[in-house]
Amino acid sequence: MITEGFVTDKNGNKISIIVPIKKFKRLILKLEELKDINLYDEVKTKKGISISVEEYIKSKKKK
Repeated sequence: MITEGFVTDKNGNKISIIVPIKKFKRLILKLEELKDINLYDEVKTKKGISISVEEYIKSKKKK
């Protein structure tokens, strides 16, 4: 059973990687989490008006 491996071109350069689906899914989840963290950090550094989620939901229910 192959756990990990590389696909190479005719010159021996690594061009792709083979990983088990389970490991791939874990990597994707971690990547999505990192993107969320980066977005959060980006929003926190912006100046402007901010409201809580609860306030936002209340404002939408009033409309």
